[in-house]
Amino acid sequence: MIKTIYAMSLVAQEPEITEYCFGKCKKILVGCIDIMGGTFMCCNSKACAYAEKEEYFEDFDVTIRKLDGICHDELPGAVG
Repeated sequence: MIKTIYAMSLVAQEPEITEYCFGKCKKILVGCIDIMGGTFMCCNSKACAYAEKEEYFEDFDVTIRKLDGICHDELPGAVG
C-alpha cells in the first residue's frame, strides 16, 4: 500500500515550517523533494494542527499543505 506524502512548499512557507514543523510539532522529515520544479519539505503526520488548506494530487500521490500564515500564491508549489 502506497502512503501519500504530505508536503509544504519550502520557498513559500519557510517561516511557517520553521515555527510550526520544527518548533512545535516536530514531526517534519528532514530532507526535501522536488515536485514540478518546487522544493518541498515532507511530513509523516496525516493530521496537521497548523494546516489551513490541503490539496491532494493523485498523479504524484502527494498532499500539498498550506500552513496558517503567509503563502505566496505566485511561487511554485504554493497552494492559495
